[in-house]
Amino acid sequence: LELGHRVKFVSQVAAALLMIFMSKTYLMTFGNLFTFGDITFGILTIPLTIFCIVGITNAINMIDGLDGLAGGVSLVAAAAFAILSYLGGHWEYFLISLALCGAIIGFLRFNWFPALVFMGDAGSLFLGFSLVFLSIAITQIKGSIVHPVAALLILATPVSDTITLMLKRAMAGKSPFHADKYHLHHILVRMGLSKTAAVGAILFVSVIFAGIAVVGTVFEIPEHYLFMVFAAYFTAYFTTSFFLKEIMQFVLRSRVRARVQILLSHFEE
Repeated sequence: LELGHRVKFVSQVAAALLMIFMSKTYLMTFGNLFTFGDITFGILTIPLTIFCIVGITNAINMIDGLDGLAGGVSLVAAAAFAILSYLGGHWEYFLISLALCGAIIGFLRFNWFPALVFMGDAGSLFLGFSLVFLSIAITQIKGSIVHPVAALLILATPVSDTITLMLKRAMAGKSPFHADKYHLHHILVRMGLSKTAAVGAILFVSVIFAGIAVVGTVFEIPEHYLFMVFAAYFTAYFTTSFFLKEIMQFVLRSRVRARVQILLSHFEE
């Protein structure tokens, strides 16, 4: 049974409210991203927390387009949260993150290309919800050494992809939930990468950002520097998305020229 996006949205908001009021976990601050002091929300705390929970939950769901992709990105994020929880002494979240890593590894054994099993919406939404809970819980504890920007970096790949697509859909007068083939993994495949290579490329970027988040926490790199890393990536990705047609045409022409040269070299021989 496939539920409509409205039913899913209402269910996600309900789940977010349950998480907030049952676990007392909510987003109080984005941290000191611009050197002007911590960004706090006051009366907007609950609405912004719901917005972030629903947004990141769906971000993981939206990247579930290739075998092993959503699971792989989630594994990288869960492993990073486990490391940060250990560094911060948050043992309950450390154990939750480790358990999540174990579950994902067991699943990926059968979900890697060519997949034998698929997670579907139930699996990807569960992973997204679990990751956003960890990201808020670990960073919003008073006195935590883990800043909110670290969680943003860990989830940079799915978050940037989702924000970019939703903004472009809204600019085109379409529903933000309108399905299309312009996710990062779709683009990489159309540019000539195999499905496995596309997944590997995205996981590589995710590992880099997760590594920056961990290193930034260990060496106490100022939050605004870490935010600049995310902002640079998002700006580059968002800007590039407006030139996909030209980029793909360039790649296609380059591939055609390369094949012609190979054929000519064979004839010359």
